[in-house]
This record gives sequence, C-alpha cells and structure tokens, in this order.
Amino acid sequence: MSFSHFTAVPGSITNNCGSRVFTGVLKASEAWHIRTPNEEALKTDHLDGELSGFGGPTQRPLNLTHSKNISVYYISAAINSLLKSGALTPDETDLAKALYDYIRPGTRTNYIVAPLVLATTSPDAVGTVLPTSHGHDIVPVNFKKCVILDGQHRTHAFGLAQDAVREIVKSQAYDKGSKLLIDRTRKDRSLAPVERSFFKKLDGALDDFTFAFQLSLDLNPEDMGSGFYDLNELKRPVEKAVSLSVNSNNPINNFNKSLPEYCPKIRIEAKKNSVGFDAEDQGKLTLKELETINSLVIYNKTNSKMAKVSHVSKQHENAMRFWRSIESSPNFGDTRAKDKTLLAQPVMIQALAKLAYDLTLGRDANPENFNKLLKGIEMDRIGFNHSNQMFRYYSLTDKQRREYGLTGLADYLPKFDDSVAREIGSADASGKWHFNQTKTNDVRPILGDMIRWKLGLPPRNHKVAVAK
Repeated sequence: MSFSHFTAVPGSITNNCGSRVFTGVLKASEAWHIRTPNEEALKTDHLDGELSGFGGPTQRPLNLTHSKNISVYYISAAINSLLKSGALTPDETDLAKALYDYIRPGTRTNYIVAPLVLATTSPDAVGTVLPTSHGHDIVPVNFKKCVILDGQHRTHAFGLAQDAVREIVKSQAYDKGSKLLIDRTRKDRSLAPVERSFFKKLDGALDDFTFAFQLSLDLNPEDMGSGFYDLNELKRPVEKAVSLSVNSNNPINNFNKSLPEYCPKIRIEAKKNSVGFDAEDQGKLTLKELETINSLVIYNKTNSKMAKVSHVSKQHENAMRFWRSIESSPNFGDTRAKDKTLLAQPVMIQALAKLAYDLTLGRDANPENFNKLLKGIEMDRIGFNHSNQMFRYYSLTDKQRREYGLTGLADYLPKFDDSVAREIGSADASGKWHFNQTKTNDVRPILGDMIRWKLGLPPRNHKVAVAK
C-alpha cells in the first residue's frame, strides 16, 4: 500500500511547546506503511525525492527481534478483544483461550500502545483544514510525505502481526515456522473449520486497530533529529525494580511474587535491584535477582521476556522443590546472610538454578541426580562457607590444590587458553568471598561445574573457553 493521495483524518490542530501539531487517529494497517528516516530507508528511498532533504539518519536502525516481540503483543490484544466482544462461538472461544495462553500469559485484561510521533517531509503534505461544528477538524494528510519520529517498532510490528494472520487466512494452513501453531508436533498444518473461522475473525479484529498520533507540521530534518533526541533522551528510564513490582502479566514474575507464600524464608526486597554485603542485607532477594534465577530454573533463559504460562506450569513442581531446598540450607534468609553463606549471593543461586533445569528438563535430565542436587543444597554438602577453597581454585597453586583435595576438579572445568581471565571472585579484607558480579555469565557455568564435581554429578560438555 502506498499513500499517493490525501487521507481525510479527523482531529485537532494544537500547540505543542510552540509548534503546530495535528493530533488524530489512523488505522494501524495504514500507519505501518509510514516510513522512518533511519539508515536503511535513506539508502533505499532517496531516489523518490521524499527523503532527499535528510543529511543523515534521524532514527536508530530497526531492531527486528524487538518488532517480532511486539507483534505477538498485538496478536494477543486482538485475541483479547475477540474474547471480550462475545463474537466467538464456543469452539472458537476455546481455541482463542488456548492460543492466548500459549503466546501470552492469560492474566492481562487490557492492552495499551503509546501514540506515534510523526513529522511532515514536504510543505504540501497537509491539505486545507476543514473545521467542523463539533470542535474537531478534518485534515487531509498525505502520509507518504510523512515520517515516523517515534514508533517505528510499533508500526512495523503491526505489519508483521497482520501479515502472519493474513497468510494463514489466505493459505488456509499454518506455515512451517508459524508461532501461532499450538501443537508443534502436528503434521497436518491445514486449518480445521473452527480455525478457519477464528483466524478470519482475528484478521478482522487486527484490521480494526488504530494508532493515535501527533503530527508535527513545521519541522525540518535538523529539527526532526532534535525531536528524536528529546523523545528518547529526556525521558527517564523506569527502574527494573519498579517495572517488575507492577507487572502482573509475566508468568515468571507472578511466580516470583508468590514464592514467600510457600517458602517463608524467601523474602523479597521490592524497591531495589540488588542488595549489598553491608547492614542493608536483611537476607532478602530482589525481584530482578529472582527473575534471572527462576528464568534459568523454569525455561533455561536469563530473563523472562519470552516466558509463557506453559513454561511455568511444566516446571512448577520442580521449581518449588528447588526453592524449598534453598530455604532449608543453613543461614539462608538470615540477617547479614551474605556474610554467613555463599548461597546468599545471587550468582550462586543462578548456578544452582541452571543445574536444576539441566537435571529436570535439560540434556542431563535424571530424577536421581536432581534429588542429589537438592540434598546437597539442604545438607550443605557443597560447602557454602566463605573458607571453601574450591571456589578459590584459580588463585591456588598446584600444591595447594592437592592439599585441599581439588585435583580431580580440573576434569570438570573448561580448558582455558592463556588469554582468558580465570578468576571468578575475590576475598575482601575480612576474608569474605565475593563472586564477580560484573561477569555473572562467565562465573555461573564455572560454579555449576564445581558443584557437579563436588556432588558427583556428570560433567557438562563444554567448549574450550577463549578470549573474545
């Protein structure tokens, strides 16, 4: 679709910080064709003259992964609107609920998308304003002569969502890589009658979506660059602790918040991203720390962005057993817990969480070995004391390793080349051991290897670690 003609849009001419701005609403299916002055667009569109005035990009490159994630959000919103509308048959409703729970947690009741911020690239992008009696204006706009200052991922994501659904409607089948196929083992991908009717209605629900927008009428390309800066740099990012505390639509975050109900020694510090070794350490874990830990134990990721209800349901029992073992370990959850046990340091729990996943759903799945891990945590057979020389392995000489009985550990650890830093932590002035918190992705697997060796679990297969 191209905008070769004016589109009559109802809205209002307003004054935004001294600049004329037209605010209105546009169909989402039209908005996603408006271009963005990023590097790719300037390379491909400069010959048509519409973007020729730009000296350089005034937008960041499109992040396709981010757009794909938002596209799932739109499809979820469309399913949600159908479920609320009562327009589905009982069979379609069952399918809609199953798909909704499959691609997004089923606790959300409403969806919100921020307005788009647009600008014109030509004086003739906007036609004559036609006032109406009810206070709104009808403004003809040629959106082909407009660009997006803020919202390229929102609009592109809508295009991905609409294309995905329309391709299913058109072909009457799921394509091989469709994210909307609930049963991944299904060989016949052609649509059943109830699926045909449902996806047709889903396409209609998406087609009804609109974007609110504000269109700046007086900006030149330099102003647009400044506008992009203002929109992105003048706003203050939301702290992780705050966003997690209000997010009730992520299944792992919901699991995190429910933990204290079943494991009283798991207490949450909701206002911080991390807790130090000092007097503020009340033995609590933050929601940010819990997100990483439980993402690892539930679906083998370090964040919960793509978590589904099905992930939590499948691993819920094993995750609860894991946490009951953690809370029963000596000194865990105490005041100044980090001074008393290495288990209070989040990267240690991350390493145990990764092991728990490997021994339940991963390549090393084995119920007997999972039980051995849990017992090792509960009975402190791993040795979570600060004087445990196993965790100081890389700072010891070969003679010291023999003295401390650590010679067999080398068979479990990755083989490093000489350019890789091997230290995973350091001791403070009082002798307390601090794991390296800035390189947790490097520390976590090594801790896992050490714990495997200590408990007599099978070693993991790992590549030689080399410098990047």
